[in-house]
Amino acid sequence: MKLYKSLLTGLFGLVSLASCLSETPFEDRLAKDNQGLMDLNVDIVKPKTRAVTETKDFPVIIYDAEGKEFMSFKKLSEISSPITMSVGTYNVESHTPGEIQKKMYEPYYKGVQEVEILKGITSQVEVLCKMENSIISVVYDDEFRSTF
Repeated sequence: MKLYKSLLTGLFGLVSLASCLSETPFEDRLAKDNQGLMDLNVDIVKPKTRAVTETKDFPVIIYDAEGKEFMSFKKLSEISSPITMSVGTYNVESHTPGEIQKKMYEPYYKGVQEVEILKGITSQVEVLCKMENSIISVVYDDEFRSTF
């Protein structure tokens, strides 16, 4: 009877081990499906001004290799990272909400980063946005005004 219980316990152990081995890790499934992951972060080049900009509200647009919009997000904060994507080359663009105009009262930041998504790998992407405009104010003192 002891031998029967030992064999039965061993059989259950093998069955449970076999069921664990048949599970495919997420990365292996991505590799088989010809997909990879993109872990995205957006930041700005901080100028030496008092302007402080949060990037969580920046929209994110991902373009494919041909320049066509592949996917977009209204806000960076809405993205659940990492993003599952097909293997290929993409351009990730992010910018201050809205469009750049000739006259603006706030800094406008924009950045584009090329990324290659590889099969079964998580690609780290850092989009660094630079200031596209700047606020200029000129103050003339009385001496300057009288001279010119």
